[in-house]
Amino acid sequence: MFMLGYENEGTDSLYTFNKDTKGMPADSRWMFSLSQMFPYPGKRALKGEMATRDAEGMKAMADSMKLNTVVGCASSITTCSSPIGISTS
Repeated sequence: MFMLGYENEGTDSLYTFNKDTKGMPADSRWMFSLSQMFPYPGKRALKGEMATRDAEGMKAMADSMKLNTVVGCASSITTCSSPIGISTS
């Protein structure tokens, strides 16, 4: 992560300057930070396993949706195949 910032600790006036800091308020400073996070050992493998399980769950949901669509179409065809006004039972 990269961070660049300006911090002001709360001067009474924006124009309170210290001659030693060459124009900056006496209680202000520029900040720069650079950091890199390293995952704890084993985290990457667990994240990969989670992604695999998520993909399996999504595939199961897609298969379920396909089956529900087929069942819905089949049931609508059987109920609409008889002429209007004639009972099939």
